[in-house]
Amino acid sequence: MKIDFEGFAKPGANATQKTAATEQPVAAEQPTTTAAVTSTVPVELSAAEQLERAQRPLKRDVAAMAPELLTPRGIAIQTDAVKRTFEEAVATKNEQLKTVAAEVLSEKSQGKTEEMKSAVAEAVNAVLEKFLPVLERISGPRPAELAAAAKDAAAQERSKREWDRERLQMKQTKLAQRQAMARCSHTDGNGHPRWQISHNQPSHLPIAWCSQCQLRVEPKRYLCLPPSITDESSAAEYIKLLVAEGEISGGTPFFDATGGYILANEHPLYYLIRALEAQASMGVI
Repeated sequence: MKIDFEGFAKPGANATQKTAATEQPVAAEQPTTTAAVTSTVPVELSAAEQLERAQRPLKRDVAAMAPELLTPRGIAIQTDAVKRTFEEAVATKNEQLKTVAAEVLSEKSQGKTEEMKSAVAEAVNAVLEKFLPVLERISGPRPAELAAAAKDAAAQERSKREWDRERLQMKQTKLAQRQAMARCSHTDGNGHPRWQISHNQPSHLPIAWCSQCQLRVEPKRYLCLPPSITDESSAAEYIKLLVAEGEISGGTPFFDATGGYILANEHPLYYLIRALEAQASMGVI
């Protein structure tokens, strides 16, 4: 009978093998369990953390590649570069504006401007020629306005005719009055005078008028000339007009600082009034 001492000589060998065999599946399954847990429950980051995680590599690279850019001197250099770039851009823009202004003020541009002006004027004239008849027709008087104007013209013509007729009547009436005054004897049937004498005058001289023909007999008196008469020639013409109308028998014009006047002659029959005044003063009448 043969006895295997190898298994008894190493009592811990089987235990070690069993332990290894037993632990080996466990060690193989551990990552699977961790991966499953990680995929099932993800870790959520805030917006600030996500931004910080995205910027961290760039900051690390800038700090690693050019650490001198983050120093005060590097920042000053970058500021000067930006300033120079801005000044160059402004200078370039100014040069462009100057060039454009020079082109606008050039003779070629002025010629184009004159051409544009003439073209605009021709277009405006064409439009006016097209619409001018329409505008004249619109701005012209309407039929109602034409009828009203014709009516007004007829009314003015009628008024003129009436005024002319009235003037003629007045002229004829004055002529008849002068003729009646010339025929009148100024006495009644018994031979007594018909003179009505008035002493209430500014000149304190009596005046008289006939009760039959209304002839007015006055002494010398002053009459005012119209303001339009400023010389003796026009005053003489005005005196002739008054004599023709029978207002006065004659007169002498004169002028002073206050205006023009006429010293009218006394009426040719005024001597009768003086005789009646003398008789009345003596008590004959």
